[in-house]
Amino acid sequence: MNNYINKAVSAREQHIKDKSLSMQLGIVERPFRLEYLLNKFDELSQLKHLDQWELVSHIWIDSENPSVNLDIWLWLFNHLGTSPSLSDEYFQSLPEQITLYRGGLLNGLSWTNDLTKARWFANRFKPENPEIWQITINKSDVIHFTDERNESEFIVSPKSINHPIRAN
Repeated sequence: MNNYINKAVSAREQHIKDKSLSMQLGIVERPFRLEYLLNKFDELSQLKHLDQWELVSHIWIDSENPSVNLDIWLWLFNHLGTSPSLSDEYFQSLPEQITLYRGGLLNGLSWTNDLTKARWFANRFKPENPEIWQITINKSDVIHFTDERNESEFIVSPKSINHPIRAN
């Protein structure tokens, strides 16, 4: 049995080595993708800026609970520099000050300008007292924006969050 498992692991490792970083990350199980990406950081750094952001954004979106690794995500976002999403037509059309909401615990990077979506996040695990937070920030405080899952998700550094209020 051990021989069979070792052969299977070896075959998988070889399969992963032969793929692009994006393909490798698709093979790695979800909970380990961020760690894998960090271990392949040199390879990530060789990609074009836009490709780096697309890959990191995909891993972010696919993470079930990225708040567990806040410091790592902040470091990674900071290292990548300005997100191309901030040049997006929709993002550029927003006013200089934007009101955002967060459903659930206050500590996290994900915010939305869609109050209905924030309510959904606040209630998705059916807590006794769901929380919805509201902030108003400068558009320049946004690290990254994505609407890939129709969530109007704004990534905001906790340092930019001053005076959050309960919105519920």
